[in-house]
Amino acid sequence: MQGFDTAMLVTTAADDLIRARPMRITGRVTDQELWFLTASDSSMVSEIDQDFRAAVVMQDRGLYAFLSGMASIHDDPRTLDVESPRMHGTVSM
Repeated sequence: MQGFDTAMLVTTAADDLIRARPMRITGRVTDQELWFLTASDSSMVSEIDQDFRAAVVMQDRGLYAFLSGMASIHDDPRTLDVESPRMHGTVSM
């Protein structure tokens, strides 16, 4: 997954509509685990709490990648290095 800085993170909303939003990739643990930073009160957090299934779509200069799997929310301050108190949730996939 090297070479991709931004991805479309796809989740399912409470009304069963598919939602996708561009997210900056903030960390890579392995080629199967990406980290994104989001506000703790974002709709994405509640969507993942209700349905952990998610997908990630990446594209850059003719390279394409698609991942599907499980998303999870991490809000342990020891894991995060964020200045804003509102921005204390991360999504890993």
